[in-house]
Amino acid sequence: MCSDCPVQRISPMYSSLINPVVSLQPSRRVKTLYACTPDHESELSFQPGQIITNVYESKEEGWLVGTLNGKTGLIPSNYVEPLP
Repeated sequence: MCSDCPVQRISPMYSSLINPVVSLQPSRRVKTLYACTPDHESELSFQPGQIITNVYESKEEGWLVGTLNGKTGLIPSNYVEPLP
């Protein structure tokens, strides 16, 4: 869990959160703002300044799904900022 960042993470409910939502939007990218150590296997681990690709909304409010270093998982939406 992030201990030195100014935002709180809310644990998602883990049933079927990583199934993609059908979207006609092009692949989204985000840049990480804070370090994140996952509490669950379905979450991504990342450091500030990394780029996460193939990002889409999770079924759980406040969470996104994206891919980093070949792994797809959940991302707290308040830990990232969208890239153009």
